[in-house]
Amino acid sequence: MKVKKKIIPNLIASLITLLCLTSTSISAFGGVANISDVREQIDNVVLDELQRARIPNAAIAIIQGEEIQYLFYPSEADVDKYTLFQIGSTSKAFTALGILLLEDEGLLSLDDPVSQHIPWFTVLYGG
Repeated sequence: MKVKKKIIPNLIASLITLLCLTSTSISAFGGVANISDVREQIDNVVLDELQRARIPNAAIAIIQGEEIQYLFYPSEADVDKYTLFQIGSTSKAFTALGILLLEDEGLLSLDDPVSQHIPWFTVLYGG
């Protein structure tokens, strides 16, 4: 049972990542003016994926700027907007994506030392 307890938070985090990327591509490629135009489609993707992956529940928010554009949590579940979920290791992927986007814009190079951009960062290992 320990394995299941570790897998479920990772699946939820992966689903949230997938939905964030999916909603971005819906907006970018579908010409959708705002998320409310595709809310039902997003709900269906979420519910289908939860069922397919046997994920018991999820809370999903799509935020643009400082505004919540989409919020999903099943009302019959013991989940609300204050419920905390583990995000697993997804923050590493978002950090890597952010760095690649900055490189794409010419703001940094992957060969730059970290301390060039974060001056207080030091490496103890010299090998």
